[in-house]
Amino acid sequence: MVVLGAEGDLSHRKLMPALFHLAGDGHLPDGFTLIGVARRDHDDDGFRASVKRSLAESKEAGPKDEGAFDRFARRLFYVKGDLNDPAMYGAVRRRLEERERQEPRPEGRLFYLAVPPSLYASTVESLSRERLAARVRDPDATPWIRVVIEKPFGRSRQTARELNRLVNEHLSEHQVFRIDHYLGKDTSRTSSCSASPTPSSSPSGAASRSTTSRSPPPRPSASSTAPAITRRPAWCGTCSRTTCSSS
Repeated sequence: MVVLGAEGDLSHRKLMPALFHLAGDGHLPDGFTLIGVARRDHDDDGFRASVKRSLAESKEAGPKDEGAFDRFARRLFYVKGDLNDPAMYGAVRRRLEERERQEPRPEGRLFYLAVPPSLYASTVESLSRERLAARVRDPDATPWIRVVIEKPFGRSRQTARELNRLVNEHLSEHQVFRIDHYLGKDTSRTSSCSASPTPSSSPSGAASRSTTSRSPPPRPSASSTAPAITRRPAWCGTCSRTTCSSS
């Protein structure tokens, strides 16, 4: 799993506690690795210390002890860089490939865009150009590739459609998950698409339900539901604005 924007508020308040909780419950596979990407001047140990501070302040991380964190920390790695710098994506690719070589059967890649909405388009383009997140036409293929995009998905219906068109130029629909963490605060906690690629929503995108299955991802079913998913325009459904302080 690669978290782009790993030192941001979303990552520290939502993603890291949720992943730590999943790890503590045994819902992450043994080979799970998280690579955080941000501009802050860290090495791996500095990033782990930063995550530890966030977990200590979190009410959502579940029981915390040194042993549990040490086991979780061994899964955490860091790449320093600017999302507007093409060289950064090359560094991420090399680090990711290094970790994948240590796994006899890599399951897949999940890219979580915990970044400002203004960077969604360029980030998706860069992930595709550097072959970090290439198009996979077969939804049952392994290793799988998924990209998670947070709301707001565009500033209006028109800009949402434009962003959607760009995303679909580079990725197949089954690879894209569009989520609103505020409409469903447990989305990240149940989002073990990082541990398993099994989607629980329609092809419009969603986070997966927690599972330890290692089978290839089934084609998303139109009958599935996920309360944290929205197909409506990009404005916040809670405060009726295109931006939301809850983000």
